[in-house]
Formats: sequence, C-alpha cells, structure tokens
Amino acid sequence: MAINQEILDKITNNKYIDGSELAKLFMDLVNSMGSRSEDFSEVVTREHRYLQQEAFNMFLSCIQKWQRAYLDDRFDPRNEYACKASKVMFDALRDNGLY
Repeated sequence: MAINQEILDKITNNKYIDGSELAKLFMDLVNSMGSRSEDFSEVVTREHRYLQQEAFNMFLSCIQKWQRAYLDDRFDPRNEYACKASKVMFDALRDNGLY
C-alpha cells in the first residue's frame, strides 16, 4: 500500500489536515512499517509534553471506540485482542476516576 502523497504534501507545506486524513496516513504508515511499535513509542514518549498529552488523547479515543466495538460485538479474530483489552483498560480508567 502506498503512502498517501497528497496528505504528505499538505504536511510538508504546513497545510491543515483533518483527523480522518491523519488517521489514513497513520494506518498507511502502520501497514508499511510492520512491527516496529517500540521505535514508534520511543519517539512519541520523548516529544514535547503537550504533544504527548494530545497523542494520548487520540489513542484513548481509539481505546474507547474499540471498547464500544467489544460491547456491541462488532469485532472479529483480527481485532479481538484490541477490543477485549480496550474494554479492560477503559473499565480500569473509569473505575479509578480517570475517565
């Protein structure tokens, strides 16, 4: 799968990209990079603290959506772990007053 050049051009030229464009680019990058999550997390967790918080909020939103997919039985074996684990995480966050 090719990386969306139009979105990359917007980023390069400091143009606004919306959330759906960012998600598409991110998923294209995930598809092309394989299992290098450790490399990714090393960089993200060393970025500016505010950017870390914004990134975490985006990831948390995904966790909430996967949790909802689990509750609504809208998953299959390909994303079952993400949905089940998200339910556990979301429940723990809620139970501890963090969401």
